[in-house]
Amino acid sequence: MKKLTKSELKKIKIGLPDIKRQLCCDGEFYKIVCVSVFDKWLSEEECEQIYTKDNAVIEDWRKRLEKAIVELYNLTDTYLWRNKRHGRITFYKPSSIKHLLKVCDISNQTWRSGQRYDILLPEYSAFYAEEWDWTNLILYKDPEKIKPLLDTLQKAGLHILPNNEE
Repeated sequence: MKKLTKSELKKIKIGLPDIKRQLCCDGEFYKIVCVSVFDKWLSEEECEQIYTKDNAVIEDWRKRLEKAIVELYNLTDTYLWRNKRHGRITFYKPSSIKHLLKVCDISNQTWRSGQRYDILLPEYSAFYAEEWDWTNLILYKDPEKIKPLLDTLQKAGLHILPNNEE
């Protein structure tokens, strides 16, 4: 793992204020947009049907999520993070798209998996996070800055879900 330069660390600090508190404390420092393989929020009955999908459908969902990660990697500089001892958070840059995909482990993602990765996108003051039930999150500061991210994710086959509060 290559150590980040001072300019890369500065880019993260400026582009993603409060990122360490958001990651470690699960605070509400960022707004959230949900992106999913589904084109709408699912009802309880529809959620139960997820568990009975055949492998071809699940592989399609995985391919779309993997394509989204590849597109984000190609769009901008991406960074990852990890916890070190004593609650310290360190940031690092994936060495390649292969490395990033290995960390995200999409090929083993199921509806049960969640919160295994966060891809930091400081240029857009946002990060892309795995959540649950084939739905991921974009956590962001500025809604204008994330428009290219949302377009990229839609081109990859994901859907932007409406805010539950609307």
